[in-house]
Amino acid sequence: MASDAFASATSIQLSTDKHSFPPWLAELKAQAITVGAWSQIDPDGPDAPHTASVEPKLPMSIDELIEVENKVRRQVLEDWAADVSEQKGPRPIQTVARFVDVKEEHTYRLREYQVQHSRWSTSNTRYQALWTWVRQTVPLMMREPLQEQLILSGKLSLQNLIRALQLRYALTEEATQEHVRNQYFKVLAVAKLGSVAPLEWLSNWFLAYSRVEAKQLPELKGFQLKKDFLEAVEEKLAPEWASEQLRKANEANTMGEQTRSLEEYARILQAHFYRVIDSKTSVSSVYATLGGRPDAPSTTPPTAPQPCPCLEVGERLHRWPPAVCSRVELALTGKSPSHPSTELTDAQKVALQQRLKLPEFAKLVEKLQKKGWLAVGSTTPAIMYPGHVNA
Repeated sequence: MASDAFASATSIQLSTDKHSFPPWLAELKAQAITVGAWSQIDPDGPDAPHTASVEPKLPMSIDELIEVENKVRRQVLEDWAADVSEQKGPRPIQTVARFVDVKEEHTYRLREYQVQHSRWSTSNTRYQALWTWVRQTVPLMMREPLQEQLILSGKLSLQNLIRALQLRYALTEEATQEHVRNQYFKVLAVAKLGSVAPLEWLSNWFLAYSRVEAKQLPELKGFQLKKDFLEAVEEKLAPEWASEQLRKANEANTMGEQTRSLEEYARILQAHFYRVIDSKTSVSSVYATLGGRPDAPSTTPPTAPQPCPCLEVGERLHRWPPAVCSRVELALTGKSPSHPSTELTDAQKVALQQRLKLPEFAKLVEKLQKKGWLAVGSTTPAIMYPGHVNA
């Protein structure tokens, strides 16, 4: 039954906290739309009747129809008697109506009633199920005074009850928009702190972003919103991935080219998180925010921006160790298994290898030699991979 289906989905509760009304109404709307009953309870829609009050009435009985027919026949006689014109015809024959005279009318009316009542019954079942859902999700102390007022005024209906709840417990539209906006930026701030697991954070972000989209806030659109997202992720959750995506996005935006949508960036990031978890990679920059989880590596990247030979003059510093930088790995070994989307031109590879010769990267060179990325005692790549470019 519809009521059973609704009753099983009552985890959400309306409270006196005005921030609870939007998600409560959104869930109610989803329930109502699912069964085609939203127009009956939409608080912003035209007035809809209390369904129980519009039950189709039974058609007239056979006896009632016979009586109506007899009244019609008597009226014909009375009209004839009152007619004083010269064109007056002969007196109508007086007869009494019988069942056979009203049988066809009665059958038609009965069938029409059965169709109407079937439709009403279906609609009323859904309507009553929504009433049950509201009773289960709204505390009695919040409902009771409003219901009493509606009963006294003769305006009790589920639609009017929802309107009363909205008036009493909902924020204004402006306040709701401000709350949605603040919640979204709060989620971005959590990403910068790195105090939550990546996939959990991304789930929270999808929820906050869906609310932003639902409110269609004009100031939360465009390239800046994408940049805010990537910069938040760059801090802790996926520094190297976000830095690479941000670099490409900035280049495309500067050239007037189209960039990915924010949802596409989020889906790619989600795939990245799953790929990293599945491969159990040891690249510490990816797991910088796992916060002591059993699968987190023991080393944590430093929080201060790091100089790296992958960075050209004027480029942003990044926060992960150069020894695990995918661009360095790609330039020296020809591939970066943990970040296959990383790309470098031949000129960029040559420039990176040249910058490795700078004194400031002497210790880094030793680490890369130990990793096998550089030949021992040299800044030359240890393996001459296909497509290698000599510096």
